[in-house]
Amino acid sequence: MKISSDQIQRVLETGLNETDKIGTGKTSMGMKPDQATFSDRAREIDLALSVLAKQPEVRQDKVDALRRQIADGTFKVSAETIADNLLSEARLTQLLKK
Repeated sequence: MKISSDQIQRVLETGLNETDKIGTGKTSMGMKPDQATFSDRAREIDLALSVLAKQPEVRQDKVDALRRQIADGTFKVSAETIADNLLSEARLTQLLKK
């Protein structure tokens, strides 16, 4: 079977006509276009991911401050802070799994 360029053009024009009618809520065949709805949780996750995506991967100001403290010998390791951060991370991981 050969497919002519005229046949391809007709298919493309039909597809364009269908796309043009999506905004009206109906296609030329009278069917409604597909729709999707998302839960509030999905919207929250999407928002959180978009905010995270805008953040720089490395906070250079923090890195520089820590390097200065280490070089000066003034950097103090707080076991309590480390434990708190580990627990917070574990809680966040559990929330994201739900």
